[in-house]
Amino acid sequence: MKDAFVHIGYPKCASTALQSNFFSQLPEVFYLGPYTGGVIFPYYNDDIKYTVEVDWRLMKDFGYDQAKAAGVIEICYDDFLASGRKTFGFSSEALVFTLHHDIDVTQKAARLFNILGHDTKIIMVIRRQFDLIRSIYRNMILIGLTSSFSKFVSDMVYNKWRSFVYDLNFSKMYDLYRYHFGKDNVLVLPYEQLKLIPIGSCRRSPTT
Repeated sequence: MKDAFVHIGYPKCASTALQSNFFSQLPEVFYLGPYTGGVIFPYYNDDIKYTVEVDWRLMKDFGYDQAKAAGVIEICYDDFLASGRKTFGFSSEALVFTLHHDIDVTQKAARLFNILGHDTKIIMVIRRQFDLIRSIYRNMILIGLTSSFSKFVSDMVYNKWRSFVYDLNFSKMYDLYRYHFGKDNVLVLPYEQLKLIPIGSCRRSPTT
């Protein structure tokens, strides 16, 4: 899809800051969401929220309606063209991360490509895996996990067939998106080198 981008995460790699302080603040970007700065998962509209959070994340193959999902994207893309902005996109960490009821990341990438196509740019932010796991663990502690860090890591490794450990193979994830979208359309950014534009230095268009 011409002039389109998708930021696919990873989790704990400045995604919230990119969503609330960068993508949604640039007046040339027609951003579909999510806007996570202080509000939980608002999207451009409920249809795109359902497409990203259900169709491309949870829906099993027998229930997935590609034509319906494509129609939602087409309507949003028409709104983008009418807006006069330069680029169009959205963000979803779930595209590279598998939680309990998610479909596999390979299915997610294929569904994304089948609708958005070759011209779409993919942005993947990676982080040292051990630091990323520590950050996820700290977040789990805040919401009630009582396990030690050692047990948390052990459970993740020994139950790797139902944890997110395979998703942390950055090379395979890059190869997956390169296979679909082409190597020239996949940008990999190290979290450790990422410099974000402060929120006060850019402003959203009044028409957003």
